[in-house]
Amino acid sequence: MAGTCALVVTHGKLGRQLVRVVEMIVGPVAGLTSLSNEEFSALELAAEIRRWLAECDADDPTGRLVLVDDYGGSCATAAQLACEDEGTAIISGVNLAMLLAFASWREDYELEELVQQLIRKGRDAIIRVGGKRAGRTCRTSARPGSVNRAMDIVLARIDDRFIHGQVTVGWSQKLRPDRIVLANDAIAADPWQCRVYGSTVPPEITVAILDLETTAAAMRETNGEFAAGRTILLTGSPADLYALHRKGRTLPEINVGGMHYSPGKQEMLPFVYVDPDDLVVLRAFLATGCLMTAQQVPGGKAIVVGENLIESMEGRL
Repeated sequence: MAGTCALVVTHGKLGRQLVRVVEMIVGPVAGLTSLSNEEFSALELAAEIRRWLAECDADDPTGRLVLVDDYGGSCATAAQLACEDEGTAIISGVNLAMLLAFASWREDYELEELVQQLIRKGRDAIIRVGGKRAGRTCRTSARPGSVNRAMDIVLARIDDRFIHGQVTVGWSQKLRPDRIVLANDAIAADPWQCRVYGSTVPPEITVAILDLETTAAAMRETNGEFAAGRTILLTGSPADLYALHRKGRTLPEINVGGMHYSPGKQEMLPFVYVDPDDLVVLRAFLATGCLMTAQQVPGGKAIVVGENLIESMEGRL
């Protein structure tokens, strides 16, 4: 199946930014692009959509999908003027959840089924997440089980945004984890933060938010509850992950996913800012033979964090 191609048509730069955020989370998505109504009349915008349809047909897609922001607006009107045949569907009310689902499902469904799935996904994403809404319960301790093997860590990641779309969508779609373990002393001690972070994880993935000592113990266990299933392990800093590397279990490979700017840090890579203390820890990882790669999302370029990169930063700090 070649897959469905999609055009996001919106007022202003909304569509462009939505597509950009999707690419930030999952990497480039084949067959997904955007178009703004800026500086176009309704007829001119319809002509631009027809041009896209013709270009799309050259790739022989399974279907053609136009997503607009508001039914009754100029974008929706232009889309209806342009899309006259049955091989094209129009959905109004586009949101980020729809586009993330499109990135995952564009090759899995025929057009009509895809449309229904995307509408359902878009509606399901509209929920109350604050106030008295009960978040998912986070566990702060591990209980022994009966599986005789160690925690299967499919990704050990440093990410100061902790649990967010790059993890729950980007990496989770690629790695299919059964569990996300967030190791952080401050978050594990705060029930409210546990609820907030726990509520962002898809229901098919279990979540545990643990302090570092409990996480290290769970990593050493061969018959604990965290032994069964595939695990994404998250920390917010190199120091925290190195503590688990020493006290829990040696990690042969780690992912530097996001270390953002704060006072005293300088850019090593566009999404990795470090200070002298960070470099000491990264060098300590290297000394153990650990492979470190900086990569935000699976579709992004993986950059090896090695001796040369660390040494160049040491000369700048």
